[in-house]
Amino acid sequence: IWRAIGLQLEKGLVELGNRGVNSDGFAKVTHTVLGASLVARKLTLSLTQRVQELLNVPTRADVQALGERLQVIEEHLVGIAAAVDAPQPGKPRGRSALRLASPPRTRKPPPSEPAPAVVARARAAVRKTRKVRA
Repeated sequence: IWRAIGLQLEKGLVELGNRGVNSDGFAKVTHTVLGASLVARKLTLSLTQRVQELLNVPTRADVQALGERLQVIEEHLVGIAAAVDAPQPGKPRGRSALRLASPPRTRKPPPSEPAPAVVARARAAVRKTRKVRA
């Protein structure tokens, strides 16, 4: 009995839905709703773009342009690395050539010897302060 009632209810709902979907009123309402949603989407996109401009946030096109520029820079770096690694007669190759061409990378600067005149002035200043205190 429940199965028969369920099948009849299902058939009735399908017929009601078909009549509603195939009517002119449904088509008009659907057209109106879709038109309103398109207008709302265009308005949302334009407002979002204005807000991004005011906040100085990059757009998708800006980010893509930066990505393309980075790709060009990476290609140049690959070319430079290939030129550095290329064998040359009488010169070391690869990373050892770069190490020889650049200064050592340390956290401390190389020690420098003070000039004799600066040392003499510093010693004289120390002597004067000792005399004043005594």
